[in-house]
Amino acid sequence: KQAVEIIGFLNAKAGKHFPTAKTNVDRIVGILASGVSVDDIHAVIAKKVREWGGDPKMSQYLQIGTLFAPRNFHAKYHGQIPPARPE
Repeated sequence: KQAVEIIGFLNAKAGKHFPTAKTNVDRIVGILASGVSVDDIHAVIAKKVREWGGDPKMSQYLQIGTLFAPRNFHAKYHGQIPPARPE
């Protein structure tokens, strides 16, 4: 359920139309299972859309296979998000 919502968020932010196919959902479920929060995933998507969305060369990487490949998400993108502040 959360993975489907995240795909919808990516589609809305990036102007894409990725389906909620099992392969796409499974990539995101793997990220969630590693302990990453939905809010952190949203933050990564929003940051990458801001960085890459206006660049024709980089906007092609606003896709599930790139964003949610574990070697990319954990090693590169998630570390760029500042930690949440305690309330």
